Amino acid sequence: MIKVIEKSNTIDISERNNTLSDTKEIDNINEYAQRLESLGLMVSKIAHDYNDLFAVILGNVDSIFEQISYDHSIVDNIREIENAVFRAADLSMKILSFSEDVSVKSDVVNLTEIVDEISVTMGTIISNKIYFKKKLSYDMPKITVDVSKIKQIVVSLLINASQAMDDNIGIITIETGSCNITREYLSNVSYHGSPLKDGSYVFLEVSDIGNGMSPEDMKNIFKHYFTTKSLDCGLGLSTLLAIVENCNGGIIVESEIGIGSKYKILFPINDVPIKKNDDCKNN
Repeated sequence: MIKVIEKSNTIDISERNNTLSDTKEIDNINEYAQRLESLGLMVSKIAHDYNDLFAVILGNVDSIFEQISYDHSIVDNIREIENAVFRAADLSMKILSFSEDVSVKSDVVNLTEIVDEISVTMGTIISNKIYFKKKLSYDMPKITVDVSKIKQIVVSLLINASQAMDDNIGIITIETGSCNITREYLSNVSYHGSPLKDGSYVFLEVSDIGNGMSPEDMKNIFKHYFTTKSLDCGLGLSTLLAIVENCNGGIIVESEIGIGSKYKILFPINDVPIKKNDDCKNN
């Protein structure tokens, strides 16, 4: 009988120790999560501060270009500074993507409002020889996304479009809207991203009148380290695709050498009826 009691006590102590061990492990996990979140917030703040500095540098670069002729001996040096800042801004976007993944916050938002806000800011950063043509639809369904991710997508697309036009005067067209998508439609275009079901989507479309790409280059643009630019780190579009997929969306790419490129980003809409006259089409 005593042995039974001893055995019972042994079991109780063992269970108590296991409970204490589990509690300690949970506390350690919570403490680690809090530290990771604090680190993410700090890194995010630093990245935002860097972006402010990049805006100042690019603003002064544009000012210098306005004061010198295009055949001046220092033009190439100034252009290298500009490209270096663009690459640094792309790295900053990656840092933001990492830090904000620590604490993802989804909101119900109007895509156009975010796009309009960021395009105004980017208009003060990108070369003054680049003009924005906006075709924005405010009357469209809202989507549930992480707002920081949408901002990163817009910034990446606008930087990519401006670089595609090199040092030339050009137009970047920014369009938002809603449409219907079918798997048959996606099978006939250059689509990359999450598998999409037939249904309603909102889209962000950014197009440029730059050099364009060959069909072979279009197959590789989302690969790490691939680039068609001589002064680019080649990571921008692969990171862009990862962010879009994280939003359960996809990208349709159109490009033609000598004509330019177009990127259409699709975001799913939940519980929205499909209208037959809103089908997505190749423009």
